Amino acid sequence: MLVSVLMPVYNEKKYIKEALDSVLSQELEYDLEIIVVDDFSTDGTYEYVKELYENEPRVKLFRNTKKGKNNAFNFAYEKAKGDFFILFAGDDILEPNTLQKRIKPLENKKNPTITLCKLRTFSKIKKYDGIINPRSPKKGELSGGCMAMNRNFIKKAFPLPNVLANEDMWLVNHAKYFNDVEIIHVPIIGINYRIHENNSSSKTDPFYKKTESMHNRFIVYSVFLEKYRKKLDKKAIKELETLAAAETLRYHGDWLSILLMKGLSLADRARFIMHSNAFFYWIRIQLFALLSGRG
Repeated sequence: MLVSVLMPVYNEKKYIKEALDSVLSQELEYDLEIIVVDDFSTDGTYEYVKELYENEPRVKLFRNTKKGKNNAFNFAYEKAKGDFFILFAGDDILEPNTLQKRIKPLENKKNPTITLCKLRTFSKIKKYDGIINPRSPKKGELSGGCMAMNRNFIKKAFPLPNVLANEDMWLVNHAKYFNDVEIIHVPIIGINYRIHENNSSSKTDPFYKKTESMHNRFIVYSVFLEKYRKKLDKKAIKELETLAAAETLRYHGDWLSILLMKGLSLADRARFIMHSNAFFYWIRIQLFALLSGRG
């Protein structure tokens, strides 16, 4: 059986060797392929990977045909032959010998199934370093990078819409709102998530940049609803409509209306409000370590 690692990269020359080696060094019962898709890097990432791993058959290197992270993921998916899948970034690091534990529960699953591991942040910025998400000892993190997926799940979620800035919430919504998806928590630290100034949604960005990058992600609620409305139950539709409305209010800075909205969970209400204006966002950054992983 084959594990496919889908890995879009953009200007990751500084970190990509450490990232790739963390995958290649995993002890696995399965075959492995890493589909690296360079998304028009300008720092020589493609050439660097080609030189380093030219004789490593598990690393399969391609150039993206159309700029965009989700386009790169879709390209990688088209090239992959795996029974199981993970998504991985060129600046992160897999925890040693954890991939086997994330994949093993997916064996013999017929329904769309995912496992969720924990992530640990690391950064030169002290307040972002060493935070484990989620805090619950029995749960993994519901995010794209923490998922291991069987082929039936990834067939359900792919191709990713190219109108979205990234893959994360699209996959999360498939896991949350389709009743046939099985979620298995594997509460080990499986991925080390690097926080630095060049993250696609950087925590070092000023608010005016952060709010735009968040909006490009949170339109996922309306995009998901538009595609799947006829396949979702009434509860899911109502929740997605509420989240889509909350994002519109957040983007326009209307935190008071978010505060008074009905149907929002406490965690979602806090998330939208904390990213609704520069002052609240500043507070969120100061309390990052305290608030992270409590969802």
